[in-house]
Amino acid sequence: MEANEISNNIAKTINMSFPADIPVMIFTPKEEKTNPAEKSTITFYKEQLENVEKNKIVPFEGHHYLHWTNAEEMSKQVGEFISES
Repeated sequence: MEANEISNNIAKTINMSFPADIPVMIFTPKEEKTNPAEKSTITFYKEQLENVEKNKIVPFEGHHYLHWTNAEEMSKQVGEFISES
């Protein structure tokens, strides 16, 4: 089962990063919760994108399946991101 591989997958990818020259856009739920290190999901994404020249994090109210309730706004955000690239 894939859930049993979470630790192994994290270990394999922990030192990976996005290439600096590839634009990256991330949609994420707005979340105020933090982990024991006082980091939130958005903080995590910001760190992951530090070396990426063109990036954008778009937080939305909602659950994991943001496209169910935010498809129109997501489409608009993608269009703007592409036209700015």
